Amino acid sequence: LSDIQGYAYREDVGARNLERALKLYRPLRPDVILNDGDINDHGRDLDFVRWYRRRCVETLGPVPHVACVGNHELGFVPNELRSTRSYESIRREFNSIFGYEAEAKVIHLEIRGFDFFAIHLDNEKEYGTDAVEELERGLVAASRRDPSKSIFVVSHYHPYDTVFCSTYDDRDRRLRNLLNRF
Repeated sequence: LSDIQGYAYREDVGARNLERALKLYRPLRPDVILNDGDINDHGRDLDFVRWYRRRCVETLGPVPHVACVGNHELGFVPNELRSTRSYESIRREFNSIFGYEAEAKVIHLEIRGFDFFAIHLDNEKEYGTDAVEELERGLVAASRRDPSKSIFVVSHYHPYDTVFCSTYDDRDRRLRNLLNRF
């Protein structure tokens, strides 16, 4: 799932689209749900992320979620709320909604013998060096456990030069260079 950008009320387009997607996924009984962020449309609160998580559990059951914050969760915070809605506090709140370690910038779940990672943005525009290095350590460990198995990485922004329009700046070259090694 990607870029739902919703508000926590059923009349919202994001909420309606989520309900349609969940209805399609339910008979497929997914093993995991991947979400690359922008679940919420803004960073004032994470009410829609909570609603999204609850609807996923109610519709699909306790399916593991591999999710990262997007620029909409971290950004679009009014200046008057910036003192209480820092990037770090938003990431901690997001992590708590999904049951991740509060301070994690990289999420790692092993599901049915496969490694799934999600890397959080450090701010609205980029991944932090510490998160990229943590992801690298996780990828190295996962590839050593079983070099023949695929490793899955969820990121909000497409790694540099992997899809149309992913070359508009250099911010994702580090992630692309890292992923090329695996």
